[in-house]
Amino acid sequence: MLADLPLGPVSDGHFRTRVWYPAIKAAGIRRFPPRIMRHTAASWLVQDGVPLYDVQQLLGHEDYATTQRYAHLAPDAHTKVLESWSRRLDARVTHERKEARPS
Repeated sequence: MLADLPLGPVSDGHFRTRVWYPAIKAAGIRRFPPRIMRHTAASWLVQDGVPLYDVQQLLGHEDYATTQRYAHLAPDAHTKVLESWSRRLDARVTHERKEARPS
């Protein structure tokens, strides 16, 4: 089988036809493009509590902003923010705004 593969770069279309779709068929699952399944897998990881940094590393995103699109799926993202703020309701202000001097 390896002898049948062409040398050089593999195009997206060639990968899908020769590798991806036959593997999907053999697995007996519904046929989706690789990007859809990649996005779904990343979404499931975030929903399961995997840190975004780990998802970024797995997906190979160079820019963290790319991975941030999954942040809304984190199960306790808003809860952690609210808990943090509630612990600090009575905290001392560490940076007070200085009043402007009259000119």
